[in-house]
Amino acid sequence: MTQILTAEDSHSPLPRSDVRDIHFPELDGIRGIAILLVLLSHVGGTLRSPIYNVFNTISGQGWIGVDLFFVLSGFLITRILLTTNNSTNYYKRFYIRRGLRIWPLYYLAVLLAFTALAVASHLSFYHSLTAAKSQFAGDPVADWHNLPMYLLYLQNFWLGDVGGFSVLAVTWTLCIEEQYYLVWPLCVRNFSIHALLRFAVGFALISSLLRLSIHFIYPDNFDLFHWITYHFTPLHLDAILLGSALAICFYLKRQFLENMALLYTALGVGGAVSLICVCYMGNPYAESLIYFALSVTFAAIVALALQGWGRRLFRNPPLRYIGKISYSLYLLHPPIFNALSSHSVMAKLGFSHNIAATEFAFATLSFALSIGVAAFSWHFFESRILALKTRFAA
Repeated sequence: MTQILTAEDSHSPLPRSDVRDIHFPELDGIRGIAILLVLLSHVGGTLRSPIYNVFNTISGQGWIGVDLFFVLSGFLITRILLTTNNSTNYYKRFYIRRGLRIWPLYYLAVLLAFTALAVASHLSFYHSLTAAKSQFAGDPVADWHNLPMYLLYLQNFWLGDVGGFSVLAVTWTLCIEEQYYLVWPLCVRNFSIHALLRFAVGFALISSLLRLSIHFIYPDNFDLFHWITYHFTPLHLDAILLGSALAICFYLKRQFLENMALLYTALGVGGAVSLICVCYMGNPYAESLIYFALSVTFAAIVALALQGWGRRLFRNPPLRYIGKISYSLYLLHPPIFNALSSHSVMAKLGFSHNIAATEFAFATLSFALSIGVAAFSWHFFESRILALKTRFAA
C-alpha cells in the first residue's frame, strides 16, 4: 500500500534446513492483483459519464486491495523476523533493510509533492486542473507546516480533518505499516512464538470491537466514524495481524494449512461475510466487521496459493511484474490519475466532444503512464538502492 506495499521481497530464507532459500512467486502475482484493484478503484472515481455507472459500482470496491496488501505485508515481514530472530544484529538488520526499501522513494515523493504544489498553487493552470474536484483533489496550497507529519508517518491520524494533499492521499497505508513495524519486531524478539500467535489472532478480533466502540462514541457522525475506523492504526490491524499469524503457522508447520477443505471453507465463509458487509456499507456494524472478514478471506487465498492453488494465475509473468513494481506504482500513480481525470484539462486539449470515449482513453492512458513511471522508478532508482541490502545481510 507497502511492499506490498512495503513488504520485503520473498527471497529471505526460513530458519529450517529443509525449507531454506524458499521463494514464493505466487505472492508476486497476488501483490499484482492487489495493486490492480486499487488502481481500478481510483480510476473508477474519474469516470463520471452515465455509461460507466455499472463499472464504477464494481470498481469502487477495489479499495479491498489495500487489505490484501496488508495480509501480504504481515506474512512476509513476520517470516523475515522469525528468520532472523536469533541473530545479534536483529534490529539493525531489519530496520536498515526496511529503510532502504521504503524511505528513499517515499521521501522523494513527499519532497516533490510539497514543492510542486507550492509552486503550482500560484499558477492558473493548476486551478483549472483541480476544478473538476476529482477523487484526488485536495488542498491546493501546500502548507509546509504539515511536512513533519509526513516525515514521521503520522498523517493517517489527521489527513481527513486538515485536508491532505491529493498526490499523497494514499500514504495513510504506509503509516499503518510503519507504525506496526515499530512494535511487531519487539514482540517477535521478546515473546514466545505461541504467545505471538495468540496475540495476533486475538487483537485482530479485538480490532472489530474497537471499531464498533467508535460508533457509540460518535453515534450521529457516520463520516467521522468511517474515517477513524478506516485510517487509525489500532482500528485497522486485522489484515496485517492475520497475515502475521499465517506466517507463524507456516513456521510451526501447522497441519491445518495442508487441509484444503478447511482453507476453502475459510475462503467461502470469509468471502460471503465480506460480500454481505459490502452490500451494507454505511451500516456501522457491517463496517466494523468487514475488515476482519476480508482478512480471513485474503489469508485463506495466500495459504491456498502457497499450496499450489491458482498457480497459473498467480505465476503469470506480467502479473508478477506488476506486483514487483507495485510499491512505486501505488505511490506514484495519484498525480498521473489526478492530471488526466480533469475534465477542464480535457476541454483545453480539445477532447470534449465525446466525454465517454475521452474518459475511457484518458483512463487507459493513466494506467499506461503509471505503469511506465513505476517501471522506470524500479529499474533506475529503487533496484539500485535495494542492491545496498547485501552490505547489511551478514
